[in-house]
Amino acid sequence: MYGVCALPANGAHVALYLSELMSQGSSPAPVLSATYGISWAHRKALEPDPCQHPWVPQVCEAAKRLLGRPPVKKENLKVGHVQAIVDQFGYFGTSLADLQTVVIILVGFAGFLRWSDLSGIQVEGMQFHDTHMDIMLGKRKNDQYRKGSMIPIARTGSVYCPVSMMERFIARTNTSTGPLFQEIKIQVGNQKLSHNKLRYSSARSQVLRMFKAIGLEEKKFGLHSLRAGGASAASEAGIPERLISAHGGWKSESSRNGYIRDNKQTRVSVSKALGL
Repeated sequence: MYGVCALPANGAHVALYLSELMSQGSSPAPVLSATYGISWAHRKALEPDPCQHPWVPQVCEAAKRLLGRPPVKKENLKVGHVQAIVDQFGYFGTSLADLQTVVIILVGFAGFLRWSDLSGIQVEGMQFHDTHMDIMLGKRKNDQYRKGSMIPIARTGSVYCPVSMMERFIARTNTSTGPLFQEIKIQVGNQKLSHNKLRYSSARSQVLRMFKAIGLEEKKFGLHSLRAGGASAASEAGIPERLISAHGGWKSESSRNGYIRDNKQTRVSVSKALGL
């Protein structure tokens, strides 16, 4: 079209095409996707990559600066929030659906787990000990070689103990294999597991319902508030950064620090330590 060769493409022509995409778009995503696609197609065809032309990265950078928006991160869940949820919904005799949601919140917070981690837990991957429980994760987001990892969570002995709450939940479901968290079905007036893995949308709506019940604004929190909240609480408690990274599965300081938000008291301690 227009007398322009598509493969191999001319770098200047690619830059002009990307500029047109940028003028029509409202985010840098179309520009970046087109760049990656063009580059991949040329490398696959063993042709010179036109995206190496100096104009192409300049257009991509311009798209990021002009059309990019800063990410809006969800607020962290606090220890007090978790305790309030357990007090309100974790009592003996609570519904199976509420008990499952309480376990999701406790384990997600204590284990610094993403939803992809939580949804991948299998009942047979749980091991219980006197001092803790081990959760075997077959894969994690940054586990490129699928080595898997074991997440230990302490048995605290309190009413907020993630381990004892997990034991209650597993005993209630009476299951020994399959996904730990499942969709709940109502059968003859009783709640039972459906044997279908719990969907993200279902888990999110149940978790947000409990957040709202304790006075939190739903739009400011999400499932990721569990992972970020647990990591931040550990940092405030003085846990070494190396252990926080190992527990949360972070490979770099920058990725870990993106989750940890220091409170005002911790920030004030920096200048206070100067001894002025």
